Amino acid sequence: MAAFSGPVSGTGIYQVTIHVDDDNDNKPTFERTKYEGKIRENCVSGTEVDLNYLVHVSDKDAGANGQFTVTIFGNGSEKFRLDRNSGKIFFTSADSRLDREETSVFNLRLVAKDKGGLYDEAILVIMVEDENDNAPVFMEMVVFDNVEVVEVDRLGNRIGHFEEAKNGTKGTYVLRTKRTKTKMAPLFKLKEDAGVGSPVVKLVAEDRDFGDNGVVKYEMVSETYIPNEYSAEPFHLTQYFMVHGTNGEISVARKLPPESEFRLNISASDKGGLRDHVSVRLVIEDVNDHAPVFGKSWYNFDVEESSYSNTILGRVEATDSDFGPNANITYRITEKDKNLPFTVSPQGGVLVINGLLDRETQNKYTFVISAKDNPRSSPSLSSFVNVEVNIIDVNDNPPAFYGYDDVIDNIPVFYATASENIPVGTPITRIFANDSDYPGNGNGLLLFDIPYKKNGQNLFTIDSKEGIVTTIAKLDYEAQSTHNITIVASDLGSPSRTSSAILTINVVDVPEDFQSMEHPVFAHRYYEVEVEENVPVPLRVLTLNVTEPYRTHKLRFSIVAEKTSEVRKMFRIDPRNGSLFITESPDREKKALYELIIRLDQYKVGRDMTVMVYPVTSERLGNLGLNEVKVIVRVTDVNDNVPKFTITGRPIVAAIPTNANYGYHIVRLQAKDPDLGLNGEVRYQILGRADEASKRFTVDPITGQVRAIANFIRDAGKVYGFDVKATDRRGADDGKSSIANVFVYVLDDQKQLVMVMGLKPTEVEKSMDNITTILYNTTGFDIRIRKLEPHSERNQVDNSATDMYLYAVDPLLNVVVDMEHLQRVLQLKHSEIEAQLSGPKVLAVASGITENFRAKRQRVILSSLEIGVVILGCVIFIGALATALCVLCARRRKRRLLQKSFAQPLGYTIGTLGKPTLFPAALTEGLHYDGGHDVVHHHHDRNCPRGASRRHTFRERSRSSGCIEKSITSLHSSGQDSGIVDAAVHCQCGISSSHSSEESSNYEDSLQSVPQRKSRSASIRQVELSSTRNSHQRRSRNRSISEDIVQGGALHRMRSLGHIPAPPPMMVSGPSTLRRSSDRLIVG
Repeated sequence: MAAFSGPVSGTGIYQVTIHVDDDNDNKPTFERTKYEGKIRENCVSGTEVDLNYLVHVSDKDAGANGQFTVTIFGNGSEKFRLDRNSGKIFFTSADSRLDREETSVFNLRLVAKDKGGLYDEAILVIMVEDENDNAPVFMEMVVFDNVEVVEVDRLGNRIGHFEEAKNGTKGTYVLRTKRTKTKMAPLFKLKEDAGVGSPVVKLVAEDRDFGDNGVVKYEMVSETYIPNEYSAEPFHLTQYFMVHGTNGEISVARKLPPESEFRLNISASDKGGLRDHVSVRLVIEDVNDHAPVFGKSWYNFDVEESSYSNTILGRVEATDSDFGPNANITYRITEKDKNLPFTVSPQGGVLVINGLLDRETQNKYTFVISAKDNPRSSPSLSSFVNVEVNIIDVNDNPPAFYGYDDVIDNIPVFYATASENIPVGTPITRIFANDSDYPGNGNGLLLFDIPYKKNGQNLFTIDSKEGIVTTIAKLDYEAQSTHNITIVASDLGSPSRTSSAILTINVVDVPEDFQSMEHPVFAHRYYEVEVEENVPVPLRVLTLNVTEPYRTHKLRFSIVAEKTSEVRKMFRIDPRNGSLFITESPDREKKALYELIIRLDQYKVGRDMTVMVYPVTSERLGNLGLNEVKVIVRVTDVNDNVPKFTITGRPIVAAIPTNANYGYHIVRLQAKDPDLGLNGEVRYQILGRADEASKRFTVDPITGQVRAIANFIRDAGKVYGFDVKATDRRGADDGKSSIANVFVYVLDDQKQLVMVMGLKPTEVEKSMDNITTILYNTTGFDIRIRKLEPHSERNQVDNSATDMYLYAVDPLLNVVVDMEHLQRVLQLKHSEIEAQLSGPKVLAVASGITENFRAKRQRVILSSLEIGVVILGCVIFIGALATALCVLCARRRKRRLLQKSFAQPLGYTIGTLGKPTLFPAALTEGLHYDGGHDVVHHHHDRNCPRGASRRHTFRERSRSSGCIEKSITSLHSSGQDSGIVDAAVHCQCGISSSHSSEESSNYEDSLQSVPQRKSRSASIRQVELSSTRNSHQRRSRNRSISEDIVQGGALHRMRSLGHIPAPPPMMVSGPSTLRRSSDRLIVG
């Protein structure tokens, strides 16, 4: 085929090639419409811009039409260059640098233009990343209203390098810095009574950097204390001021010294260590105030619980009637609790909250604010007001889990185990959580939940209220040996708060042969072992073995517990033979029970150990696998603790009156022993000594109650000391013991102190604790109340008032305070006591003999007129008695016959008072006592103490016999029969079986100091009963004889026969007579 050039003529077949010339009909096109990049400031020329996409441009035209140029347009475009080959952009400015503080973002345009003028544009945004290249600069000082600006520079300019800003808010004064090279520390004046935490100056520094590089931290570089001229110390290094690290607020850290100066050097630094400094001078002004009056009697505020910082709660306001400096009022919270989250502005009374208010910790705050005026020469006066702040509950506490086993990444983790063959529905464990918010509004109520996986297999469920986790599917150790479950606890607040925990369940592998074999792996699956505390360790506790079918298996014994648990520390098991050892000596007072789970073992009684093996329920076994056994180790008690008295370190002081009777309760001692059972049972006893004190007191061995067993009539002012021993193990010889010293002061009745209260005794009794507390705070003495009784004055009893008998113990010297000194102190503090007593009022404080005692003395001491009347009555009585004797002369013969039957003398004395006797003369002469021989008496009652012996001999007394209804010789001062002889239980031998008759001799001893009236009988005859009997037997023998003679059967028998008329009164006295000389007995 030939090629032709030029026109073709003729016919034929030709191949034609047509070349299409390109037309510039396509513009260059960017791959992206927007490109973003970033570059650090202060970078060098040639630094690449970090683009999100490389810049690529394409033009579909060919040849020259497909050639294009890419140009960067925009403010700052000259700083950047595009490499067309790589699509990268570089920083190319050599004469300037990138400064983020000047330009943080470059908004540029990329323009691609071909030779035909067609073009395309894309947005290019280059962000300049920050570098820490700017130091913080102090810009402002915000001066609070309790600080006064005095001067700034030495030239007298008020502002100096600071100028007054126009944006100062009410209560603040803003000083804005000028750009000067020389900075003079400004001088401020601060009142001395500024409360701790009160703001002084707030410094404001600015850092032009961005992000963390621009965060400013304030620090106190130095604090220079310049004391006043009266101060004894030249320098004081204690920090008086503190600066807040983030907001630059300078506040008071402690009470400020007056008339002194402080120079504070404060620095502001950023993360990179660049910093600026400023100095602040503070002059502390000495102030005072006068008696202010609050506008309300009390203040009540309500605030929601939250964390507050300098938040105004309210205002307390007080006014002062004075003017000028004397009317300047300072407010202060009187509580010294450093944790109190409230402060009050000293001058404005503004109550500010600083800190965390948590209703769950404290739902109400009650404190007192004082307002104090400030005179310069006179004493200051103060007034107080109660402030109550009620904390309103907010749902600010999420549910909190407790009882968990571990914490991982601040998430509580519970651990549990389950055998792979347990049935579906078996409880695995229980999750515990609570919410400390108020449950009444739902904030404190919570529910449990397990978030289920949509596509996963759910094997467990949880009870929404109880938190019990149970299985809902079969567990397979080979498929998954560990399950991590998320537990969510949500409260019912609005909005609801939630907390999460992880439950890790380890599936215990059960070998297939254990599941399929019929024989049990263990003979017993539950053991309880007792181990004494303080035993030497290591000690073998128990030896475990498997049953016969499994002894050929290769088994290993182990304790199922965490490595850090207390069980791991206390116990160890031999993995080969199953011997369980205790490795640390137990202490029962710290922990008395240990629970162990041992895998693959059986019981074997350990030597010298008590082991209890008995059938147990499935609840006690819990989730034990077939190859596990539970062992309970109980720590038994050993007597390793000494009884300790509740009052230690000093003697126990008590007091009794002189008129304390037998059995008077003095003080109750109490000793505690932390041991268990018999080892902790304490018995008390008074240590025997040869002195008189131990014979006058006794102590109840069980209760520790100290009582008096003697009288103290003549012991006023004496002090008795004795030792009380407290012994455990019920006072056994091998028990441990401790000793307490007891001092008993005998108070003089004539010097006793009585405080008369204006309330009934029942009302005063309810306020006794409050009264004694106030008296202690006022006087400094331990005031004790001995007794309460209705007020008596001039023989009149006033039930509306109460006599309170007091005595006091000096807490420093531990002695009873003298009554006269105590009376002077109470009278001196009378007004202060009255002010603190809100209920009962003190009517009087008196000392000396009480009204009741004076009334008794007045009844005993007779006047001369009364004595004359008594004598006249006696004369008339004697005349009447003589007349009666004349009437009875006709019966004189019968009386003589009776005298013959009683010819022997009596073993006691019958003394008359110069009056006709109770018995006629014939009767008294006829009564006799035959001392010539002994007679054996076998007839005793069942309860008679003499009936228990074989034989008792006594001198024949009289042929008479009979019952005695009441003893006439043992009347106590209380007017009641002492019970020497009781008509209900007695014997013909004269011995009573009543309890009081056994102790009547003690009362006789207690009355040895009482003077007895001398017998005025004309003749006294006494016969000694037996020389072989001791004094107690003689007293009992004489007592029984006198009783039978005075009220014996002979007397009753004679009266029944009509031989004896009604006799006149007489006085009976003898060796067994216990009556005081002032007592009279009339026998009708």
